[in-house]
Amino acid sequence: PYFNQINVPLGIFLLFMTGVGPLLAWRRTSVESLKKHFTIPIACFTVTAGALLAAGMSHVYAILSFSMCAFVIGAIFLEFYRGTRARRSTNGESYPLAFIKLVLGYKRRYGGYVVHLSIVLMFVGFTGAAFNIEQNFPVRKGESFSIKNYTLDFLDLTQTDQGEYVSYTSTLRLSIDGEPVAMMVPEKRFYPIQDQVTSEVSIRSSMAEDLYIVLAELDDTLDVATFKVYINPLINWVWIGTGLLVFGTMILFLPDQLGKKKSVRGRRPSRRDPRVDQPETESVEV
Repeated sequence: PYFNQINVPLGIFLLFMTGVGPLLAWRRTSVESLKKHFTIPIACFTVTAGALLAAGMSHVYAILSFSMCAFVIGAIFLEFYRGTRARRSTNGESYPLAFIKLVLGYKRRYGGYVVHLSIVLMFVGFTGAAFNIEQNFPVRKGESFSIKNYTLDFLDLTQTDQGEYVSYTSTLRLSIDGEPVAMMVPEKRFYPIQDQVTSEVSIRSSMAEDLYIVLAELDDTLDVATFKVYINPLINWVWIGTGLLVFGTMILFLPDQLGKKKSVRGRRPSRRDPRVDQPETESVEV
């Protein structure tokens, strides 16, 4: 509880700064610029918060976090859109070409925006942890149990000797909203030499949530078992955000265009200054 009380508000504040920072011009911020840059992000925040409240969500920090994610996404996409539109109007390029050249021409700026977007996606996954579910189900073979919109039918539990270990494998039929979709086979392994027991988790993954089923306990008759079920919403968005973070970092480290040279001329030194012993002009290749 202490960790959540301190770090959750701090994380939401850092997420807010991720969206606000790129929108504030250094020493040139005015009321008009604030209206120009913040109207759409604030609208995204408001619409998201209203939609979540209308859907019945009551978790305050989750509403703030999801709404702040919408705020930052709106701010980032607004920056990409304005930059792409400006380049297209100047050079007459198509939107896709203008977008690519914009990113490659200003890698630090727009690569940084990609990194910011990756952080937002990871926060979506982190926020989903507020709705994690963990529950134990002791059931007899042939019975079923339900959690959320999932129904699991306990079909079988077998024991097999695999040489190095003894396997206890359970078979469950998974139905979602009454429709059978998959067979889940959580397993428990006993290693006699090491005198150790391990669990092989059965997982069904989706963009919305991950379902984990663990064979927690079983009796000697193999007729009764206890299954531990975990439901972790939005966890895959953490991995998507991590991949996008790597991609944004790669953009930041892309080399500049080869063969592009600039000639910089220095000012003509005064002949009266005896300390000057360099040529009157200097050419530097960048």
